[in-house]
Amino acid sequence: MLILAAELALEMGRAQDVARFLERALAHDPDRTEALLLHARLQVRQGHPQEALLEVERAAGVSPNDLATLNLLASIQSTLGLKEQAARTLARRREVERRTAQVEALMQTIQERPDDPEPRWRVGRAAVEAGIEPLAVQSYQAALARAPDCEPARRGLIELGVPPGEIPPPSGKNRAGRSTSRSLDQSP
Repeated sequence: MLILAAELALEMGRAQDVARFLERALAHDPDRTEALLLHARLQVRQGHPQEALLEVERAAGVSPNDLATLNLLASIQSTLGLKEQAARTLARRREVERRTAQVEALMQTIQERPDDPEPRWRVGRAAVEAGIEPLAVQSYQAALARAPDCEPARRGLIELGVPPGEIPPPSGKNRAGRSTSRSLDQSP
């Protein structure tokens, strides 16, 4: 509610109200991306781009894959003459957009092939690249739920540091459906 009130006050040109609402919102949650971005926009409007840069850099630390944050960060960096930093931020934004499109395409593939583990472990890999570990773990686990012998998913969980006891055991069959030579109770 405080952020919505601050947005409305900003649109109405009531800077003091915006600041007051945002102070209260940030007191409750100092890392709230929406509040940090709105405060940065206020700082820019008030002619304080350096202070705005600090706010939006903090927001980028909290939400490194947020496109609005990256856009505002690049804009402020350009305003301050930080051309190389702005170029790096825009390149990062393009990478986030590429990964987002990749994940969306994989989600469509999952809908088309719900029993196929491959698009799920690929979402996991994209999530690792994006630094979204919970999504990566969830995606790898979903791939293993469909195919207990899915090695890319198993390796992904191991690389993320998931304890071996939390990783489902292989089925004990190879791809042809035959039992492997090692029994399930044998250690690797």
